[in-house]
Amino acid sequence: MDERVIAAATRVRAFLVAIPASEYETGDGDFPVGWCGHASELLCTYLNDREPGVGAFEHVWGERHRPKYQTHAWVEGSGVISDITADQFDPDLPGVWITADRGWHGQFSEAGRYQSDVRTNPDPFGWLPRLYSQLVAGDVNPPAS
Repeated sequence: MDERVIAAATRVRAFLVAIPASEYETGDGDFPVGWCGHASELLCTYLNDREPGVGAFEHVWGERHRPKYQTHAWVEGSGVISDITADQFDPDLPGVWITADRGWHGQFSEAGRYQSDVRTNPDPFGWLPRLYSQLVAGDVNPPAS
């Protein structure tokens, strides 16, 4: 497993954890709850932009119906799943989870995948490109909107 993937996922997760909840509302709660799509898009963009020698990464999302209907998103590439929000479902799951084992993620039926770039993808919230700029600039305390 490439250490650059682990380092990138750890950096993106630390950046998101440091953001005050009031700065970027998702409507679902504090990070990581409800952040899987945003976090995965940011991580996918970061890996493809900042670590191009590692391989191509895709934003993947899926849904499950047991124990209740839920959706989840993560990143796949270089033979691994990179998930920085799985702990929203169970605090015993790792906050930064890099794995080749599809077991846990396999309970979600894949609903789609694409090579995300938050700088060019449509953003209904309007803040993902700005957040990404702050991430790559190393600003873990972004100013209020």
